[in-house]
Amino acid sequence: MADEKQRAIWRKASLKYVAKNRELVLARNREAKRKKAEEDPEWRDEVNFKKRGKGMGFTKKQWDKMFDEQGRVCAICWSDDPKHKKGWQLDHCHKTKVVRFILCTHCNRGLSGFRDNPELLRRAAAALEEFNQRRQDDG
Repeated sequence: MADEKQRAIWRKASLKYVAKNRELVLARNREAKRKKAEEDPEWRDEVNFKKRGKGMGFTKKQWDKMFDEQGRVCAICWSDDPKHKKGWQLDHCHKTKVVRFILCTHCNRGLSGFRDNPELLRRAAAALEEFNQRRQDDG
């Protein structure tokens, strides 16, 4: 019983400290997580997977299977580097939550930048090809 009272006192003091020093506590927590992620990439990948995969009902086993089928590279650019400290991105349809690919950060941001619209992507590709052709012709 005394232990419970003591814990309650400590908890109250801790909550008071956190409330008073919120930014400092948050900064310490961020730094501790950053260090842990640097030291243990598997831990980082697991944490990132939990954040990204759960909302779509996607399991770690499904992730591993899909990533193996992709050759453990980005489904679009075929890079084996996720290009971001957060690791690989689980691309999905925002309307249906259906998982489509595992992508590097650049490709994932590219798709979302074009609002997952294939027609916009085709127009962007055509514009780039036209620009590059003009440069070659002028060059």
